[in-house]
Amino acid sequence: MRIRSLILPLLLAAPFAAAGNLECNRETPLEYVPTTYRCVYHNGSLAQAYAAMRTNRFEDGRLRLDFPGMPRRLPANNFQYRGNVRFDLHGNGRSERYLAQTSIKYSSPDSVMVKYLYEDQHNSIYTHEALFQRKGSDVEITSELVAAP
Repeated sequence: MRIRSLILPLLLAAPFAAAGNLECNRETPLEYVPTTYRCVYHNGSLAQAYAAMRTNRFEDGRLRLDFPGMPRRLPANNFQYRGNVRFDLHGNGRSERYLAQTSIKYSSPDSVMVKYLYEDQHNSIYTHEALFQRKGSDVEITSELVAAP
């Protein structure tokens, strides 16, 4: 078998392999606001943990960091985005417009805070904050989700 034919499947499988090292537990019941999750990404870097949070499929789908305006890869420096985005939030096949803000801020080389906020037409605000901290060979992630009507 040729090596070139193996490269594409390996590249496609890489994000899913990275997501396999991620374990998350909900700390507060879903009805509480904010909902807090504690996750650990084993034997990886901040960038790998960020990629795993973007690609992993969690039980309720709310924990994943896959929003319009979010960089696909963790930037090496601080990052900010503010603008209008269109996406199908409710899964009804209709894209709606939302004001979205993304902030990625490093407090040290081993710690980064990722914040995402969007506001819909009814002025409902949703925020997701995830703190990634490198602890030894693991990355600990504390994630808070707040949906305000």
